[in-house]
Amino acid sequence: MLFVVDLTIDDLRPTFQRSFSNYAFEQLFKKCDKDGDQRLNLMEFIQLILPPQFTVREETVKSILDHMKAKSTARL
Repeated sequence: MLFVVDLTIDDLRPTFQRSFSNYAFEQLFKKCDKDGDQRLNLMEFIQLILPPQFTVREETVKSILDHMKAKSTARL
């Protein structure tokens, strides 16, 4: 089972309000919400928190999370 991230703008606002104005944060969220569903899935969230030059393939994330689950090295 792949770890599911399903975050709304209100879920993330408290964390980002210290560094961004409401307008700037809303624009950033909209840019990261690639499918326009007003939620960030796992890949959209990763793209939000990582620097732009860092790229991640969804298959890589799934593989890492599956490995962690199989080895019980982390609780997700």
